[in-house]
Amino acid sequence: MINATVLNALLKPSPDITVLSTEECPEENRIILDIEFEPTEQVCPECSSHHCRPDGFCKVRTIRHLPVASCSVFLRYTPRYFVCDDCGAVFRESVSWIHGRLQMTEALFIEIYLSLTENVSIRSIAEKECVSERVVQHVLELSAAERPAELPEVLCLFDFRANVGTWNPDTHSWDMYTSLCGISDGSTGELLDIIPETSVTSLSGYFGSCAFNQLRQVRYVICSLGCSALSAAVTGKFFPSAMVGIESWLFGK
Repeated sequence: MINATVLNALLKPSPDITVLSTEECPEENRIILDIEFEPTEQVCPECSSHHCRPDGFCKVRTIRHLPVASCSVFLRYTPRYFVCDDCGAVFRESVSWIHGRLQMTEALFIEIYLSLTENVSIRSIAEKECVSERVVQHVLELSAAERPAELPEVLCLFDFRANVGTWNPDTHSWDMYTSLCGISDGSTGELLDIIPETSVTSLSGYFGSCAFNQLRQVRYVICSLGCSALSAAVTGKFFPSAMVGIESWLFGK
Protein backbone atom coordinates (compact mmCIF):
# COMPACT_ATOMS: atom_id res chain seq x y z
CA MET A 1 0.00 0.00 0.00
CA ILE A 2 1.05 3.61 -0.60
CA ASN A 3 1.77 5.47 2.63
CA ALA A 4 0.96 9.13 3.35
CA THR A 5 4.53 10.32 2.68
CA VAL A 6 4.54 8.83 -0.80
CA LEU A 7 1.11 10.30 -1.52
CA ASN A 8 2.33 13.77 -0.58
CA ALA A 9 5.25 13.35 -2.97
CA LEU A 10 2.91 12.22 -5.73
CA LEU A 11 0.55 15.14 -5.33
CA LYS A 12 3.01 18.00 -5.80
CA PRO A 13 0.90 19.61 -8.58
CA SER A 14 -1.74 20.94 -6.20
CA PRO A 15 -2.51 20.67 -2.47
CA ASP A 16 -6.23 20.76 -3.31
CA ILE A 17 -6.23 17.23 -4.75
CA THR A 18 -8.11 14.52 -2.90
CA VAL A 19 -7.17 10.89 -3.54
CA LEU A 20 -10.26 8.72 -3.80
CA SER A 21 -8.51 5.42 -4.41
CA THR A 22 -5.22 3.91 -5.51
CA GLU A 23 -4.55 1.10 -7.93
CA GLU A 24 -1.11 -0.51 -7.89
CA CYS A 25 -0.03 -2.63 -10.86
CA PRO A 26 3.32 -4.22 -9.88
CA GLU A 27 3.48 -6.34 -13.04
CA GLU A 28 3.26 -3.18 -15.16
CA ASN A 29 5.36 -1.09 -12.76
CA ARG A 30 2.75 1.66 -12.45
CA ILE A 31 0.42 3.34 -9.97
CA ILE A 32 -2.96 4.87 -10.81
CA LEU A 33 -4.49 7.43 -8.48
CA ASP A 34 -8.17 8.28 -8.77
CA ILE A 35 -8.42 11.93 -7.76
CA GLU A 36 -10.84 14.82 -7.51
CA PHE A 37 -10.49 18.55 -6.88
CA GLU A 38 -12.72 21.54 -6.38
CA PRO A 39 -13.66 23.62 -9.46
CA THR A 40 -11.68 26.81 -9.98
CA GLU A 41 -12.64 30.07 -11.67
CA GLN A 42 -12.73 29.64 -15.44
CA VAL A 43 -12.46 32.13 -18.29
CA CYS A 44 -14.66 31.62 -21.33
CA PRO A 45 -12.47 30.84 -24.40
CA GLU A 46 -15.04 32.53 -26.68
CA CYS A 47 -15.78 35.88 -24.99
CA SER A 48 -13.24 35.98 -22.09
CA SER A 49 -16.04 36.28 -19.56
CA HIS A 50 -15.49 35.17 -15.96
CA HIS A 51 -19.18 34.40 -15.50
CA CYS A 52 -18.83 30.66 -15.99
CA ARG A 53 -20.28 27.81 -13.95
CA PRO A 54 -19.91 24.01 -13.83
CA ASP A 55 -22.38 22.13 -16.02
CA GLY A 56 -21.85 18.38 -15.80
CA PHE A 57 -18.87 16.12 -16.40
CA CYS A 58 -16.81 14.94 -19.37
CA LYS A 59 -15.36 11.49 -19.96
CA VAL A 60 -12.79 10.15 -17.52
CA ARG A 61 -9.27 11.33 -18.33
CA THR A 62 -5.93 9.77 -17.36
CA ILE A 63 -2.71 11.79 -17.40
CA ARG A 64 0.93 11.02 -16.64
CA HIS A 65 2.68 12.42 -13.60
CA LEU A 66 6.17 12.33 -12.08
CA PRO A 67 7.42 8.80 -11.36
CA VAL A 68 8.07 7.57 -7.83
CA ALA A 69 10.72 4.92 -7.01
CA SER A 70 11.12 4.05 -10.73
CA CYS A 71 7.42 3.45 -10.99
CA SER A 72 5.23 5.34 -13.48
CA VAL A 73 2.36 7.32 -11.98
CA PHE A 74 -0.99 8.16 -13.58
CA LEU A 75 -3.70 10.49 -12.30
CA ARG A 76 -7.27 9.59 -13.26
CA TYR A 77 -10.08 12.11 -12.89
CA THR A 78 -13.32 13.31 -14.46
CA PRO A 79 -13.10 16.82 -15.99
CA ARG A 80 -16.06 19.18 -15.72
CA TYR A 81 -17.91 21.02 -18.43
CA PHE A 82 -18.43 24.74 -17.87
CA VAL A 83 -21.04 26.99 -19.45
CA CYS A 84 -20.61 30.73 -19.97
CA ASP A 85 -23.58 32.76 -18.71
CA ASP A 86 -22.75 35.61 -21.10
CA CYS A 87 -22.38 33.89 -24.49
CA GLY A 88 -23.62 30.37 -23.76
CA ALA A 89 -20.38 28.64 -24.80
CA VAL A 90 -19.74 25.20 -23.30
CA PHE A 91 -16.14 24.15 -22.71
CA ARG A 92 -14.02 21.75 -20.67
CA GLU A 93 -12.39 23.17 -17.56
CA SER A 94 -8.77 24.28 -17.68
CA VAL A 95 -6.53 23.21 -14.80
CA SER A 96 -3.30 25.13 -14.15
CA TRP A 97 -1.21 22.13 -13.10
CA ILE A 98 -2.17 20.02 -16.15
CA HIS A 99 -0.40 20.68 -19.45
CA GLY A 100 -2.77 22.23 -21.96
CA ARG A 101 -1.70 20.12 -24.97
CA LEU A 102 -0.13 16.93 -23.64
CA GLN A 103 -1.61 14.18 -21.49
CA MET A 104 0.63 14.94 -18.52
CA THR A 105 1.05 17.26 -15.56
CA GLU A 106 3.03 20.48 -15.90
CA ALA A 107 5.49 19.07 -13.35
CA LEU A 108 6.36 16.12 -15.61
CA PHE A 109 6.55 18.35 -18.69
CA ILE A 110 9.02 20.69 -16.99
CA GLU A 111 11.08 17.76 -15.70
CA ILE A 112 11.43 16.29 -19.22
CA TYR A 113 11.98 19.74 -20.75
CA LEU A 114 14.87 20.51 -18.40
CA SER A 115 16.40 17.06 -18.99
CA LEU A 116 16.49 17.83 -22.71
CA THR A 117 18.95 20.67 -22.01
CA GLU A 118 21.44 18.22 -20.54
CA ASN A 119 23.96 16.06 -22.38
CA VAL A 120 21.82 12.93 -22.26
CA SER A 121 19.91 10.84 -24.77
CA ILE A 122 16.16 10.63 -25.26
CA ARG A 123 16.30 6.99 -24.20
CA SER A 124 17.91 7.81 -20.84
CA ILE A 125 15.37 10.57 -20.19
CA ALA A 126 12.53 8.18 -21.02
CA GLU A 127 13.91 5.56 -18.65
CA LYS A 128 14.39 8.11 -15.86
CA GLU A 129 10.84 9.49 -16.17
CA CYS A 130 9.24 6.06 -16.85
CA VAL A 131 7.76 7.15 -20.18
CA SER A 132 8.24 6.09 -23.78
CA GLU A 133 10.80 7.74 -26.05
CA ARG A 134 7.91 9.06 -28.12
CA VAL A 135 6.58 11.01 -25.11
CA VAL A 136 9.97 12.71 -24.71
CA GLN A 137 9.96 13.45 -28.44
CA HIS A 138 6.53 15.10 -28.12
CA VAL A 139 7.91 17.41 -25.42
CA LEU A 140 10.88 18.32 -27.61
CA GLU A 141 8.70 19.04 -30.65
CA LEU A 142 6.24 21.12 -28.65
CA SER A 143 9.04 23.06 -26.93
CA ALA A 144 10.55 23.95 -30.30
CA ALA A 145 7.15 25.06 -31.62
CA GLU A 146 6.38 27.47 -28.80
CA ARG A 147 8.54 30.50 -29.57
CA PRO A 148 8.89 33.33 -27.05
CA ALA A 149 6.49 36.24 -27.59
CA GLU A 150 9.30 38.77 -27.01
CA LEU A 151 13.07 38.56 -27.32
CA PRO A 152 15.04 39.73 -24.26
CA GLU A 153 17.60 42.54 -24.19
CA VAL A 154 20.32 40.01 -23.30
CA LEU A 155 20.04 36.97 -25.56
CA CYS A 156 22.16 33.90 -24.81
CA LEU A 157 22.83 31.20 -27.41
CA PHE A 158 24.51 27.98 -26.29
CA ASP A 159 25.03 24.56 -27.84
CA PHE A 160 24.75 21.21 -26.09
CA ARG A 161 25.08 17.60 -27.10
CA ALA A 162 22.06 15.31 -27.27
CA ASN A 163 21.01 12.19 -29.08
CA VAL A 164 17.58 13.30 -30.32
CA GLY A 165 15.72 13.28 -33.59
CA THR A 166 12.54 13.89 -35.55
CA TRP A 167 10.51 11.10 -37.15
CA ASN A 168 10.55 11.33 -40.95
CA PRO A 169 7.38 9.73 -42.38
CA ASP A 170 8.83 9.73 -45.91
CA THR A 171 11.83 7.56 -45.06
CA HIS A 172 10.21 5.84 -42.03
CA SER A 173 13.27 6.68 -39.97
CA TRP A 174 14.57 9.23 -37.47
CA ASP A 175 16.43 12.35 -38.61
CA MET A 176 18.96 12.50 -35.79
CA TYR A 177 20.55 15.62 -34.30
CA THR A 178 23.64 15.48 -32.11
CA SER A 179 24.02 19.20 -31.37
CA LEU A 180 21.17 21.46 -30.29
CA CYS A 181 20.99 25.22 -29.72
CA GLY A 182 19.47 26.62 -26.55
CA ILE A 183 18.11 30.17 -26.35
CA SER A 184 17.82 31.85 -22.96
CA ASP A 185 17.29 35.24 -21.32
CA GLY A 186 20.69 36.38 -20.08
CA SER A 187 19.16 38.62 -17.40
CA THR A 188 16.87 36.05 -15.77
CA GLY A 189 18.45 32.77 -16.87
CA GLU A 190 15.09 31.60 -18.22
CA LEU A 191 15.28 29.02 -21.01
CA LEU A 192 13.21 30.37 -23.91
CA ASP A 193 13.54 27.77 -26.63
CA ILE A 194 15.56 24.93 -28.14
CA ILE A 195 16.52 24.70 -31.85
CA PRO A 196 17.29 21.21 -33.21
CA GLU A 197 20.51 22.39 -34.93
CA THR A 198 23.30 24.94 -34.42
CA SER A 199 23.85 25.65 -38.12
CA VAL A 200 23.60 29.06 -39.76
CA THR A 201 20.63 27.79 -41.78
CA SER A 202 18.78 26.72 -38.65
CA LEU A 203 19.41 30.03 -36.84
CA SER A 204 18.50 32.00 -39.96
CA GLY A 205 15.18 30.21 -40.26
CA TYR A 206 14.40 30.79 -36.60
CA PHE A 207 15.33 34.45 -36.21
CA GLY A 208 14.32 35.28 -39.79
CA SER A 209 10.69 34.76 -38.78
CA CYS A 210 10.94 37.29 -35.93
CA ALA A 211 9.64 40.80 -36.41
CA PHE A 212 12.32 43.42 -37.10
CA ASN A 213 11.35 45.48 -34.04
CA GLN A 214 11.88 42.37 -31.89
CA LEU A 215 15.38 41.87 -33.27
CA ARG A 216 16.24 45.54 -32.70
CA GLN A 217 15.40 45.36 -29.00
CA VAL A 218 18.15 42.77 -28.43
CA ARG A 219 21.10 44.78 -27.05
CA TYR A 220 23.53 41.96 -26.23
CA VAL A 221 24.04 38.53 -27.79
CA ILE A 222 26.14 36.14 -25.69
CA CYS A 223 27.29 33.02 -27.56
CA SER A 224 28.92 29.77 -26.58
CA LEU A 225 28.54 28.19 -30.00
CA GLY A 226 30.82 26.81 -32.69
CA CYS A 227 32.19 29.07 -35.40
CA SER A 228 29.47 28.40 -37.98
CA ALA A 229 26.56 29.33 -35.70
CA LEU A 230 28.50 32.20 -34.11
CA SER A 231 29.13 33.83 -37.50
CA ALA A 232 25.38 34.20 -38.04
CA ALA A 233 25.11 36.32 -34.89
CA VAL A 234 28.33 38.29 -35.44
CA THR A 235 27.43 39.46 -38.96
CA GLY A 236 24.70 41.68 -37.51
CA LYS A 237 22.20 40.25 -39.96
CA PHE A 238 19.70 39.53 -37.23
CA PHE A 239 20.82 41.78 -34.38
CA PRO A 240 21.88 45.09 -35.92
CA SER A 241 21.73 46.96 -32.62
CA ALA A 242 23.41 44.31 -30.47
CA MET A 243 26.89 43.84 -29.08
CA VAL A 244 28.16 40.25 -29.39
CA GLY A 245 30.15 38.47 -26.70
CA ILE A 246 31.65 34.98 -26.41
CA GLU A 247 31.59 32.93 -23.22
CA SER A 248 35.13 31.59 -23.68
CA TRP A 249 35.16 29.69 -20.38
CA LEU A 250 32.62 27.27 -21.83
CA PHE A 251 35.26 26.22 -24.35
CA GLY A 252 37.72 25.44 -21.58
CA LYS A 253 39.87 28.50 -22.22
